[in-house]
Amino acid sequence: MFLGWTEILLIGGLIAAVMFTGPGRISGMMKDFAAGIRAFRDGIKSDPAPEAPPAPAAAPPALPQPAAQTTSPHTASVTTPQS
Repeated sequence: MFLGWTEILLIGGLIAAVMFTGPGRISGMMKDFAAGIRAFRDGIKSDPAPEAPPAPAAAPPALPQPAAQTTSPHTASVTTPQS
């Protein structure tokens, strides 16, 4: 069974990491990584706290009222004769 370039580089990288950082540091990083994954899973499993009911919607702004009708002095008012 022959090793390809990828496998050789991976093994060489692991050996270099152990030589430069020491075995205790790599295991500590893996422990922190596992604790992060565990905390993420626990966060997903737990039910979120019930949310407060939404605030009532504000009333829509009032529409502008039409201007009062006024008669111009040039318009004759129509009156009906009373009998």
